[in-house]
Amino acid sequence: MTQEISIPVEAANMRADRFIRQQFKGVTQGWIEKAIRKGEIRADNKKLKAAGDRLIEGQTLTLPPLPELDAPAPQIAPTVNPKLAKTIKQSVIVETADYIALNKPHGIASQGGSKVIWSIDRLGAALVPEGTDAPKLVHRLDKDTSGLMLLAKTAAAARKLGDVFKSREMRKCYLAITIGVPVNVEGRFVQRLIKKPTPHGGEMVQVDPQGQSAVTDYVVLDTLGKRYALLALWPRTGRTHQLRVHLAHNGTPIAGDHKYGSGTPEDKLPDRLYLHALRLSWPEQKKPLIALPDAEFTTALGILGLNFSSTHDPFADLD
Repeated sequence: MTQEISIPVEAANMRADRFIRQQFKGVTQGWIEKAIRKGEIRADNKKLKAAGDRLIEGQTLTLPPLPELDAPAPQIAPTVNPKLAKTIKQSVIVETADYIALNKPHGIASQGGSKVIWSIDRLGAALVPEGTDAPKLVHRLDKDTSGLMLLAKTAAAARKLGDVFKSREMRKCYLAITIGVPVNVEGRFVQRLIKKPTPHGGEMVQVDPQGQSAVTDYVVLDTLGKRYALLALWPRTGRTHQLRVHLAHNGTPIAGDHKYGSGTPEDKLPDRLYLHALRLSWPEQKKPLIALPDAEFTTALGILGLNFSSTHDPFADLD
């Protein structure tokens, strides 16, 4: 039996193979890739070119018959244990009729996957009354990035906020502790970026003249000699791992970046990625949303003697 699935907002920009594996229990990567080669998997009646093709909200994904897998696997989330429920509730900064703003802890993935038991999209169910729809993701942060994240409370709000992110009206400001100090106190990185496969089957984002446009503004807020710096970052585009790759390429990788940097930071800092989503603002939001760095990030600033003023927003005048 042929399957047709409408792509929900929470799966927007997700890889097609990942979405299919989530929806159908037991489907293998090999089966997906073979079906794509044979032209049997289509999005809006157009053949997928590769397993990594990105899906679009509202698309109709058509699949060939799946032996003993003719219906989507039920999406039943396990019961949230009290400790996790408390953690996610304590991370709420602001709640309105349209959205919930969280200060996401580092180490928690935004979205579930085959190896992810708990993620923000699943834990969000703890934020609403039992029996009501869980809030929906409208954007994502890397698992190891902490900070401000929005969950939409309704499908209409999800579409509206999603459109704001896509139109780049959403202004985002991050904090990062870098190993090394940029040459200039402020500036802009404009290296183009492209995703390339790794020998082990994953993906790495690399600087490449043939890649997609990527623009990052930065300001140096404080330094520890030439060893460390605290930067405010404004990504004007939203490429995967953009901040991490731009900083690493320009000789100042983010402390604790095991993928693009030098890995475990020195000076007895806790081993984590020191990248924090600090601020979000958009035209309809009169007052910017702020998520202050967590205790671990703040402790690292203290160890290094780096100063951050929570009352100073270095990019407020740039909106």
